[in-house]
Amino acid sequence: MEQWIFPTDSAVDPQAGVKDAVPNEFDSEDHSLQSHAAEEALFSNFGSRLPSLQPDGSEVENRLQSSADTIRLHSIHNISESQYRSFLNTIDGYHRVLPKGFTPPSKYALSRFLHGFIDGLNEHLPFIHSPTLHIESCNPALVLAIAACGSQYRFETSQGVQLFYAARAIVLETMKQKGFGIQAGYTTNSAQCNSPAAAFPSNFLAGAAAEDNFDETVEIIQTLLLLIIYATWGNNGTIAQELGFLDNTLASLVRAHGLDEPAQGFDLMNGPNDVNWHTWVSRELNRRTKFVAYCFLNLHCLMYNTPPLLLNADLGLNMPCSNALWSAQDANEWRLAYESVEKKPNVPFQRSFASLFSKGEVPATDQTPSTALGNHILLHALFQQLYFARQLCLFPLDQDHQARDITGLDAVLRTWKSRWKDTPESSTDPRNPAGPIAFTSAALLGQIYVRIQVDLGPHRALMTRDPSTIARALINAPQTIVRGPGLITALLHAVHALSIPVQLGIDFVARTHSFYWSVQHCLAAVEYAHLLTKWLLALPGPTEPSQHERMLFLWITRLLDETEHGIRVPMENRLNLIQNLDTGRQLSISIIRVWARIFNGNTSWEIVDVVSASLKAYADLLEQSWS
Repeated sequence: MEQWIFPTDSAVDPQAGVKDAVPNEFDSEDHSLQSHAAEEALFSNFGSRLPSLQPDGSEVENRLQSSADTIRLHSIHNISESQYRSFLNTIDGYHRVLPKGFTPPSKYALSRFLHGFIDGLNEHLPFIHSPTLHIESCNPALVLAIAACGSQYRFETSQGVQLFYAARAIVLETMKQKGFGIQAGYTTNSAQCNSPAAAFPSNFLAGAAAEDNFDETVEIIQTLLLLIIYATWGNNGTIAQELGFLDNTLASLVRAHGLDEPAQGFDLMNGPNDVNWHTWVSRELNRRTKFVAYCFLNLHCLMYNTPPLLLNADLGLNMPCSNALWSAQDANEWRLAYESVEKKPNVPFQRSFASLFSKGEVPATDQTPSTALGNHILLHALFQQLYFARQLCLFPLDQDHQARDITGLDAVLRTWKSRWKDTPESSTDPRNPAGPIAFTSAALLGQIYVRIQVDLGPHRALMTRDPSTIARALINAPQTIVRGPGLITALLHAVHALSIPVQLGIDFVARTHSFYWSVQHCLAAVEYAHLLTKWLLALPGPTEPSQHERMLFLWITRLLDETEHGIRVPMENRLNLIQNLDTGRQLSISIIRVWARIFNGNTSWEIVDVVSASLKAYADLLEQSWS
């Protein structure tokens, strides 16, 4: 089953036979595909369990035991009355810059929103250390930004907008007070919000780089990052217009604060565990905050086809720690976890990234345990590599060479997949106790494979947040698709992604995905649906469908049988329809409508509703054009 999400290495080798390009479950003694009995045997394991990358046998037990031993759910204490009063007093110091009519959330609302954040967004992007988060001592802008995002996971959107503007006002005022170069005339409603030059005068770097501002600057970076997340994933057009300013401010501040650190590991000091723990947390939190900022700015590149503001070459940080260390709830638990880790130096990002491109075996001395977050960061780096290779292909200087750069990522992705499989925290189960990051990485991996085949980036119009505009952009995207062995892996990821919600239950996923599924999944679904549509419409061409195209076609029909969109044709007769244009159109529309239904309603972030409505509009336009 594990190859269903990560196909065998030969699947991405254009020189390899197509036979090896699909999961073992697709293999059958009868390759004629005409026997109904063979079809039943072929799919006998379908739906038996969620496709997983976990190995069989004792290794599964060892991993599950490891997860049970080291992984805890995050929790924060209820806010005390004294903490809440201290928080209110701190906010009151910024009353001159707060939006008119702003009322701080009640103690219960604040506690509710903080828990929503910790249980929701922080599971997907773990850069806020909840065990050491104290609302009475950190910047109030950070608390308000956390609450704004947390309110989304409690479905209290109107509260989130007020909290966003309050957090934004306080963080800009804080930056101005600390000499970060925000001009005195800059207000929360300033028309300069999209003018980076207006926000970054010559003295911008001085305050951010000051040693005595280190932890305070990290809190400002975290606040800006949370505001960007809120503006990106919400559906408030006015707030979304500030992304240009916020993105540039964040990237400039991260660079000014520093993207380099020494490679040596953390050395325990003589003294209480609390001192060591808080010192270690400060370093790891700084590292994770900047990595997540890099990933999220990279996500803007993926969503909007805009150049990334933080580049792979900028990153001189060490890779993040394991979940066991990060999730320790107190100093003693952290000390036990820390002492159980092998004493190896930290792995710099650049060395870890370069190892993906190594053609030989990685020396044993350089092999270090991977983490789910570390793997996710490396996958974003590979996407950025693909993005720039695509940009170079726009110029007719040496297109053959640049095309090799794009397809050359196949071998690198195989290396990444091997590392993913060897990571104890990895699973394609959305409810993985180690967190959803590995599951999100699987979606991003599939999206990268699709982008290698079809570059939909310039043709999605997601910045408009208008379903009709997005649907028309998809209709007008390039129609050509090159069938062949190289396409199989992308198709396999697209079909497998659809199989997960179908096997779990579409209505179940639609009502529960807010906590288990990242926004990344709905963004990837757009490209999966588009790729499958173009492929199904290309099947009636002059080239006979390959063995594995037939298998994929049958797999799609079996998945749709679990919905109201099944084609209701006996299995033994379905291959007769593979080159029928009307059938291809019917299946295409059905796939798009299933994805639209999966992401319709009950969502924490409005961008998911936008994607769902866009897919529905896309299916409607296709149906109208074919009627």
